[in-house]
Amino acid sequence: MSAAWCLEIEMIFAQETMTGEIIVDNFAGGGGASTGIEIATGRAVAIAINHDPAAILMHKTNHPYTEHFQASVWDIDPVAVCRGRRVGLAWFSPDCKHFSKAKGAALVDRKIRGLAWITLRWAAKVRPRVIILENVEEFQTWGPVRKGKPVKKLAGTTFRKFIRQLEELGYTVEYRELIAADYGAPTSRKRFYMIARCDGKPIVWPKPTHSKTGADGLPKWRSAAEIIDWSLPCPSVFATKAEIMDRYGLKAVRPLAKNTMRRIIRGVDKFTIRSGKPFIVQQKFQNAAQNIEKPLTTVTAVGAHELCKPLLAPVTVTNTSNSVGGTVGAPVHTVTTAGNQMLVTPFLAECNHSGGGHIAPVTDAHKTITAKHTGGIVAPALIQYHTEQTEHVRASGLGTPIHTVDASNRYGLTCANLVEYYTGGRPLDVQDPMHTVTSHDREAVVAAHVVKFKGDNLGHGADEPMQTVTTSAGEFAVCKVYLAKMHGGDELGYWPLIRDLLNEFCGYTLAEDEVLLLEIGGALYYIADIGLRMLSPRELYNAMGFPPDYIIDRDYEGHEYKKSAQVARCGNAVCPPVASALVRANLPEWCDVTITTMAQLMDCVAV
Repeated sequence: MSAAWCLEIEMIFAQETMTGEIIVDNFAGGGGASTGIEIATGRAVAIAINHDPAAILMHKTNHPYTEHFQASVWDIDPVAVCRGRRVGLAWFSPDCKHFSKAKGAALVDRKIRGLAWITLRWAAKVRPRVIILENVEEFQTWGPVRKGKPVKKLAGTTFRKFIRQLEELGYTVEYRELIAADYGAPTSRKRFYMIARCDGKPIVWPKPTHSKTGADGLPKWRSAAEIIDWSLPCPSVFATKAEIMDRYGLKAVRPLAKNTMRRIIRGVDKFTIRSGKPFIVQQKFQNAAQNIEKPLTTVTAVGAHELCKPLLAPVTVTNTSNSVGGTVGAPVHTVTTAGNQMLVTPFLAECNHSGGGHIAPVTDAHKTITAKHTGGIVAPALIQYHTEQTEHVRASGLGTPIHTVDASNRYGLTCANLVEYYTGGRPLDVQDPMHTVTSHDREAVVAAHVVKFKGDNLGHGADEPMQTVTTSAGEFAVCKVYLAKMHGGDELGYWPLIRDLLNEFCGYTLAEDEVLLLEIGGALYYIADIGLRMLSPRELYNAMGFPPDYIIDRDYEGHEYKKSAQVARCGNAVCPPVASALVRANLPEWCDVTITTMAQLMDCVAV
């Protein structure tokens, strides 16, 4: 035994002497459960067991103060490895693939399905104070297997027997399904959790820290957008291998398979084109207004459609002498036969050099400021219309008393806004941030969603949590839809190819001279390009809730892991935030630390 190894064992024993109880992680894998437990408690897992040498190496890399056993769980004697130490927490995550519906029609192995029985062995021999078991939802259907297939009419019988025998050993047992997104992990991963304890204390299920809708004052679920590295290049799906290598220095599969293109364009249709529900007025043919609860109506290149939005007016004006109107929150003044009631709403006026400027609501986004000093802010004020030719114009702020009311209507309201003096400019509400300053009006928008290459799954929007991460590499990709502002004479990029894909896979009937435009903030955009790249292993680990500095690309000996191996460890892992929440709820006496990174954890467990 090396000196370093002896030192680690000594440190483990020193820590255990202070705490009195140890933590054991069976089926330790890449370290999801251990990480969550250690982040919650600030103490090292004492024993980690796994048969996979690659998993053990990754675990040891991130958990150096743990005693590791690379062996089948059935070859480990709990009494021997515990060496008289009491077990405060024993965690079990037996192989789930022979329960999971993701396995499909493949045969199941009854020996692998039976791995959970090891829990009873530990309960009987060393009696852990708290036991937590994690598996897929289908674990509750555990039953007999015949000819490689579960017996449907006996589904759940073995599971119920398992629970009953654990209770006969003196344990109180409860179980339920938990969603990782409810506890701060940006993934919708749902798993079965069982808690058993024999110390007479109640089982506690942790309260969610997040909610899908933001109900009860909780933050909304974290989204996939949070875990994606948007700085990474996303090559066009229409580019060639040579073009991608020349531009990005990346190897890429091109051309993409037909099924892949089908998934991509259907995702673009669902998450970009149909994600909004604007109200469209067709001007060119003088048709009636059409609500786009249906698929988006084609907007032609000649601007035949326009988005109509109601505006909230801040004041009403009565067009009679000595009346200044009132706020929209007050009753309307007496209605007369002369039609004297008017609605005044703030709007943004575009003052181009050519005249005839564009008018937009104050809620519109401000366009890019150009190199020419042409922007200005209009402050709210009340202007009295008199004929003075001096600099002393009778005006006042909204916070001061109004001037004497004259016999004529000489008051008007100006509203705060930022105006961009440029061709086709879109003004900006003063409460919104300014756009990037450029030398020319060349604004683009990028919409994104996550593609899942599995069956008929289209993935999900970037504003939703990641779907369940599996052990298969190359299953998730980020798709960027590049929207370019419509200008006269544009060549429209890859639009002709995108149009053909929409027609082929999404049921559109766009003609060669038609362009589907999207209205965004008062401006019209067309789909110029679609970019695609696979999500990196780091992004997938981020989605699972691992600390950002968790080491995934090499082991403690310096051996590099292939991306497929990294993803395999991730897909098999427990979401650390869920493990942390369960431990904090049931072992609060251990949990008096706040840890968010592996560096902080190492500082804590090394004391």
